[in-house]
Amino acid sequence: VGSDRAALAVKTEGAVFVGPDNGLVSFVLSHEKVEEARYVENRDLFLSSVSRTFHGRDVFAPVAAYLACGGEFDKLGPEAPEWVELDWPPPVPDGPGRWFGEVLYIDRYGNAITNLPVTLLANQQNKRDAAVVLEDGTRIALRDFYSVVETGAPVSVPGSTGFIEIAVNGGSAATRFSLKTRTPIGLSWTS
Repeated sequence: VGSDRAALAVKTEGAVFVGPDNGLVSFVLSHEKVEEARYVENRDLFLSSVSRTFHGRDVFAPVAAYLACGGEFDKLGPEAPEWVELDWPPPVPDGPGRWFGEVLYIDRYGNAITNLPVTLLANQQNKRDAAVVLEDGTRIALRDFYSVVETGAPVSVPGSTGFIEIAVNGGSAATRFSLKTRTPIGLSWTS
């Protein structure tokens, strides 16, 4: 915010995304078919006073509201033929019941959000011993929520972001297991 990076709106088959052109939307777009993209330049759609530090409130929210109320997409600004794209590595299958992935993000609690979508376990009732596997072979059992394990114990859970997270109940998985962005991990289970 406050820089010269563009504001972007992207229409897909199922949704419209409005935000900064900083690569954030590239993850969502990797799973969507883009119909149209535009730079958001129509200042008539912004709040009357745009701060240098709060574009979420002053630019993106009003534009999203305009579109949600039936506003015309082509009134946002010129077509965006390209946008910033980040590398969002997909998980890679490694035989039945095995996937390779990596840590995408460490949240403020020290939970490691992986690139392993919860949908990999869609039929979890048919899978036993599901666990995230760290580089050193440590298996962290997959459970439905944090408190299934004792305080201080590691656990992996289906996170609210739709991806499997590695956590320590009441602690930091990042600190305990030296996890950081791009740390390789695996997922395995038996059928």
